[in-house]
Amino acid sequence: MNDIAAVWQNVGWKQIASALVFVGIALVLSRKQNLGLEKSFLIGMVRVFVQLMVVGYVLNVVFSLKSVESIVGLLSVMVIIGAFTCGRSAPDVPHATVIAFIGLATGTLLSVGLLAGLSIVPSQPRQLIPLAGIAIGMGANVGTLAFGRVRDEITANKAKIEAALCLGATSSEAMQRHLRLSLRRTLAPTLVSLKLVGIVHLPGAMTGMILAGANVFEAVSIQVVVFYLLLCQATVVATIVSHLAARQFFSSDHRLLA
Repeated sequence: MNDIAAVWQNVGWKQIASALVFVGIALVLSRKQNLGLEKSFLIGMVRVFVQLMVVGYVLNVVFSLKSVESIVGLLSVMVIIGAFTCGRSAPDVPHATVIAFIGLATGTLLSVGLLAGLSIVPSQPRQLIPLAGIAIGMGANVGTLAFGRVRDEITANKAKIEAALCLGATSSEAMQRHLRLSLRRTLAPTLVSLKLVGIVHLPGAMTGMILAGANVFEAVSIQVVVFYLLLCQATVVATIVSHLAARQFFSSDHRLLA
């Protein structure tokens, strides 16, 4: 185990350069299939490296924060950035960024608040901020899926929705079944990850702690908390974003907008 940990500690520039072969495979496949994603792949590759390097150095400062105001301020910035990124993925949904912010803020306040309030983890920046970051990132991904699922569901069932409206149903009534299907599809990846964890997917936090020599039960306990946290975050964000996004496609007098 110590040998494995030593190998990971020795990963550096040479290994990073060698790992570019993975990016090359993705670029070749995108090019061959005319996906037009090469530029996005390259930008994403550079962003991952730069952002992680910056965050790595910033974490030393972040973990030294003591005041509650500083922690809340940092989490607020993280939520705003996540909401902005999520909202940009749905340019055809009015007020998408505001909707994403409401969903992320509510989910994060609930999940992180319960973490601290129930003393599930110590109320220290070193414990709360990384878990909050994982939750916010998950929430942004789920919110992006929710926007797309709602839009696709309305597009695919436009005739049925308009027929229900013509028969006197409100927009909420006409969308009830379609929202349910949209939410199930949005949460499907989260459920799949829960089924595969420990069998196919080896979680990073647990594996890293075990490699570092931590007690197995302690490592598993932390990872269980993370997955339960993510399940809550995903469900809350998906529910709020889906319902608020669906409202944007209807007028105040319950007409389906173009």
